[in-house]
Amino acid sequence: AIPEAILDVLPNHRDLAVHSIVTDNMVGLFERGIINARRKNIDPGHCDICELMGSERLMKFADRNPLIHMLPATVTHNLRHIARINNFISINSALQVDLTGQVNSEGFGDETVAAIGGQFDFVIGSQLSEGGKSIFALPSTAGRGENVSRIVAKLEPGTPVSTPRHAVPVSYTHLT
Repeated sequence: AIPEAILDVLPNHRDLAVHSIVTDNMVGLFERGIINARRKNIDPGHCDICELMGSERLMKFADRNPLIHMLPATVTHNLRHIARINNFISINSALQVDLTGQVNSEGFGDETVAAIGGQFDFVIGSQLSEGGKSIFALPSTAGRGENVSRIVAKLEPGTPVSTPRHAVPVSYTHLT
């Protein structure tokens, strides 16, 4: 849901590139020229993608599209590759953040709800990128009508630490 929500603010931007994943809702941004990868300092005009997530429309759009450069995750998630891309902004979702700065993006206690994927690679790679930034995005609360805080004093025992506090950027912004 986080990558999809971010798309709502992108129509006012130009010459963007995406990395790692393309979804259905991004197709319109490609078609309108918002995503064109023109300004990439390495391999301009190509978005390095390892995953297409969506419908037949997306698959047809991506098929033989010169903007979509399909690569294995061993390349797209490689720290050295990410660090070479100037102004790389990594946006990762999280389930919880504790007051020490640890990020949980995988589950609660012993219950797994997601895989870590390339999160740590993108967090570190973006911070090594010239002009890069790493952003964690999460709703402040969860639960249907329960308003359970996603910012917790400490992670519950057994909860995975997806990104340790020493790797988390230190500025915070609240978006509504």
